[in-house]
Formats: sequence, C-alpha cells, structure tokens
Amino acid sequence: MTKYHILLCIYMFLNDKFDKNRSDKFVFYMTNLNPYLWSDGTTADPDYYFDFMKIVNGFFDGNECSVEDGFKYAKMYLSEYNQLEHTQYSSDIDEVEQVFSECTIDDWTRIYDSLPNSVKNAP
Repeated sequence: MTKYHILLCIYMFLNDKFDKNRSDKFVFYMTNLNPYLWSDGTTADPDYYFDFMKIVNGFFDGNECSVEDGFKYAKMYLSEYNQLEHTQYSSDIDEVEQVFSECTIDDWTRIYDSLPNSVKNAP
C-alpha cells in the first residue's frame, strides 16, 4: 500500500458514509480531499495533499507499507490533521475523525482490494 493508496482509502470510506445530514465541516473536508477531481493524482485542493504528505511522511520512510500499517497511519493522519485544524485554523474535522473511527480493518482491506489494478500498480 502506498501513501497515495492510504489517501484514496480514507476518501472512499468517508465517501461511503457521506449523506445529507453531514456537517458543513465534513462536506468542506471531503470536497477539498477529493482525489478524483484532477488527473494529477492530488486532491481537489493541493494544500490538502501537501498537508497529507507532510504528515504521513513523518510516519514512515519510503512509499509503501502493509495494508494493516496503512490503516494505522490513516487514523494517525486524521488525528494529527484534526489537531492542525484546531491549532492553525481554529476549525476541526472532529466529525470526520469520528466517522472514520467506525472503519474496521476488514472495511479498510475491502476498500483497498477494490482499488483498480491500474491504481495499485501506478508508480
């Protein structure tokens, strides 16, 4: 699993949980995190991709990890990014983090397994 796969799996899980009752903060986060808007493999808002990579790069060297570690890093990323939102932007992604806490390793593995081979095998 690459760092980009972690990002995709986070987005896919949260997108599955998206509904009209979500808060404006949840919607804002999801809109900016969307990795499918542009063809360059980043997020809709490049700052979100930069923050994601900066945080995740602090967790492990290289670009690949196990699916299990990717799940652990996803939770760690959301926690650190939420702290960044609280301290730097006087905002939060509390709901995002709470919704993602419902994700199990089985959910995570299923989402990763659903990624197309063209994405899994991309450089």
